[in-house]
Amino acid sequence: MFQEVSADQMRIAKGDNWRTFILFGFGAKLEKNCRHAPVTAALLEKVPNLQTAWFSILEPGYLTPIQALFHELGRDVRLRLA
Repeated sequence: MFQEVSADQMRIAKGDNWRTFILFGFGAKLEKNCRHAPVTAALLEKVPNLQTAWFSILEPGYLTPIQALFHELGRDVRLRLA
């Protein structure tokens, strides 16, 4: 779960609705996980001074706090990687 990565995440990740699949954590490559996403891992290895990279896995219908705020305001928020 997201909050297991860092206790600081407890304020934004409630319950088990937000999990992570860590590829690089605090500068270390997690080989086992990177084998499941070899293309992504290869791209990340080219990023200078990379410290942390992961996939966020959200349960259906779960909104992050910023998404929930925009949802309340009647706005749609989509995050994309370039």
